[in-house]
Amino acid sequence: MNFVSTLNCVSPYAYILLIAIVGQSSALYADQVAFQADLEQIIVTARKREENPQSIPGQLTVFTSNNLEQARISSMEELFFLTPSLNHVVTSNAVEAPLMLRGVGNLALGEPSVGFFVDGIYMGTDSYNTQELFDIERIEVLHGPQPTLYGKSTTGGLINIITKSPTDKLQGQLNASLEDGPKYRIGGAISGAIFPDRLLARLSFSYENFDGYFNNSVDGAAIDDNAELGVRGSFQISASEDLIITPSFSIRDQNQRGFTFRRVADERDYAGEPFNRNDTNDVILQTQGAALKVEYDIGEFSFTSISAFNNNDENYGVDLDYSAIPIAFGTIDNETVDISQEFRLASPTAKPLSWILGSYFFRQKNDYSQAIFAGGAGGFPLFIVESLDHSTTYSLFGQIDYWLSNVLVISGGLRLDHDKRKQNTAGLEQKKHFTNLSTKISISYHLRNNFMLYGSYSLAYRPGAYNEGNLPEFDEEKTNAFEIGFKSEPNNKVIFNGAVFYTLIKDQQVFALDPLTLALFTTNKGEGEIYGAETSLFIKPAQNLEISFSATVLEAEFKKFNVFGVGPNGPGTFDLSGNKLQFVPEYEMVLVIEYETNSGILLDSNFSGRLRLESRFAGKQQWDDFNSASERPIQVFNASYAIEKNGWQMIIFADNILDEKYFSNYVADFRFPIAGSSLGVRGKERHYGLSVRYMF
Repeated sequence: MNFVSTLNCVSPYAYILLIAIVGQSSALYADQVAFQADLEQIIVTARKREENPQSIPGQLTVFTSNNLEQARISSMEELFFLTPSLNHVVTSNAVEAPLMLRGVGNLALGEPSVGFFVDGIYMGTDSYNTQELFDIERIEVLHGPQPTLYGKSTTGGLINIITKSPTDKLQGQLNASLEDGPKYRIGGAISGAIFPDRLLARLSFSYENFDGYFNNSVDGAAIDDNAELGVRGSFQISASEDLIITPSFSIRDQNQRGFTFRRVADERDYAGEPFNRNDTNDVILQTQGAALKVEYDIGEFSFTSISAFNNNDENYGVDLDYSAIPIAFGTIDNETVDISQEFRLASPTAKPLSWILGSYFFRQKNDYSQAIFAGGAGGFPLFIVESLDHSTTYSLFGQIDYWLSNVLVISGGLRLDHDKRKQNTAGLEQKKHFTNLSTKISISYHLRNNFMLYGSYSLAYRPGAYNEGNLPEFDEEKTNAFEIGFKSEPNNKVIFNGAVFYTLIKDQQVFALDPLTLALFTTNKGEGEIYGAETSLFIKPAQNLEISFSATVLEAEFKKFNVFGVGPNGPGTFDLSGNKLQFVPEYEMVLVIEYETNSGILLDSNFSGRLRLESRFAGKQQWDDFNSASERPIQVFNASYAIEKNGWQMIIFADNILDEKYFSNYVADFRFPIAGSSLGVRGKERHYGLSVRYMF
């Protein structure tokens, strides 16, 4: 039995226990040995004020700018690889990528379960989840519900991306990378003062071009090529010592061929049939955004205002039969316009009491059009639906932290949301209102040597909405979450955290099939239950060696689910209570080892080198609610070597070194137009490349 096979035989819960023992042993060892260097010190804004992440009573994963560069994280998919609790539903296109965190995700037509924020601004559509990551200061992944400070659509947690700010000194960078495919990416940033100490500016861009891995056997064209341009700019105006104004803008333009599902015999047929489509699956995505942030210090108090506008225009077509036969073709045109306004007033962080009060306004207009054509693109229109949706949210929120003693802190928050929904479809107008009170309460006990125990309870929700056409509306979904955890940093060489949690999702928004029209729609007939544990360990046993390990174990199933749908043997009413939730691996583990040297391979002390090894292990996961197909446990290994000197950096890398075969999405028994086959999206095969960066 080899090492990989042995790993699959060991219970994932044993890994959690093992890492706890190793973590405590490492902490003791670290106290006895004089290390030569420290772990990087991090400050986050996860609770909308600057603080050490180890002081927050909850689990979070943080990637600094340095982490992102060393790990070559330039896309959300690469972020998911290194974050065990976080993943997404892979549809291999730029507009549909629902996020999942701790097993909680949106698998129906409702709002997201995992919030996506950029510089404190909520991004309200899935297409933002697929953007390129460039010129980023920090990424914070908050695990578990965040209902009070962030509001709706954070029942599983959230991703908070903080972009780099303008600088007073002139600085910048240029970067380029080349991968097999071929795929190349170029980017850069420049920042400096227009008027020193008064007006600063920053401009950055990223462009990616990918020729695709696969070709269509019908016309020989690429089936998965992509071209994407992103531009971001910001200014920082210091109107006075107490007032800072930061306007910013962003642009994204993407042309892609996506939906790389291929016909396969079963969930182990990784080769599958050749791609043979008579129509192309083209995706055109254009987004524009603008924001204005105002920060004003009023004595010891701080006032913050964030105003934002985002426009997202999606146009795509899909060969619905995934074959060379011109049977059916679908198109979707979807334009979404968001405006938002947040006001916050925060007290100083001095003991015993600190607080944040705020209000929030969000309005979204969604102009949606969908059509299905018989005979392929340009054929006879079988189905056309057009709708205009408006949603508006008004919120008031507050949170306090109170030190009951020198070691005991209680934190509590409330948020009142009022949501309005209005939909107009073919002249039929519908209106619906929702009012919800969310809360999060925690208590933490701070022991000596930077060790904290905490417990928390959260009540969060996702608002209801309307299905397209004349199908019934669906109501809000409620989530109750309990968590007990610890955080420890015995010295500046070791960080060891962990938690166990329980999540109950009531009135869960799930897909069902209308028995009359056989149309897919969202209903509240589900009730989900999730038990889990997660841990993370960071050790720096020597100046040139750093090791990190993180793991998540999940038991996620439907506590109650009785619904009409299409099962393995056709349509009917099914009781799926007790079935596993789809797209939730039973366990996920990530191990990263970094070794730095000033000589080594180059034999030149003027150079610095860094060897980085990454490994990710994922357990079995179900592909559908019926649990009719599943992915086996997988292991993926990456490696890279970086060389740096005088602002230059070159990285040689290889991902999925062992060329592990697996599916990143799978549709069992796809019956249209031919029964007996399924659809699968292959996970990334082995690939390699080179990146170069110059900083000044």
